[in-house]
Amino acid sequence: MLDRADVALLTAVLLVLFGSYLYARVILRHDGSKIQKYKLYKVRDDLIFLVASGKIEEEDFVFKYFYTAVTFMIKQTETLTLRSLVSALNDARLKGLDPAANEFVATLNDELPKRDPDVRRVVAEFYQAVLDILIENSFALRLVSKYAWIPNVFIKVRSWLSGVVNFPPQSRAYSFYREYKYAAARTTARDAWLAAA
Repeated sequence: MLDRADVALLTAVLLVLFGSYLYARVILRHDGSKIQKYKLYKVRDDLIFLVASGKIEEEDFVFKYFYTAVTFMIKQTETLTLRSLVSALNDARLKGLDPAANEFVATLNDELPKRDPDVRRVVAEFYQAVLDILIENSFALRLVSKYAWIPNVFIKVRSWLSGVVNFPPQSRAYSFYREYKYAAARTTARDAWLAAA
């Protein structure tokens, strides 16, 4: 039988364990944010290496656009969270630096096949890095990326609750996820088709 002293001791131990869990979660989330940001740094470094190795010119629109976009995202996100990334992507779109914008993707599709395969690889890395960061920071997007039927349910629920519940940043993150996934598919599909031919 537990007396008051045992209950108090057990409660104290549970509180310490719960506090330790929360502290570890905060530390892991902060370190995870740094790791996610390194994906963007890697893309930027790969772009610079392409210029240094002569595979693309510094004045080339592909280099300028992606270098400016990735640098902007790095500067806008002190700590990478879903909210900060969605905000950075929104700001990039407003400033005309969104590599998932339809007009840019159309131009890129015309120009990218003429480029070195390493240039196409780095462009694909950029889109994949943004998609990975979105997915890693959103439980809903992790589900969407695993189960194909969930987006249909999400859209129906969102339409039913649109007047009652405010969904940002999850809703905005899903929009960016779809756009970046589509842009990545369009820019890399031609490479896959050419490799298969």
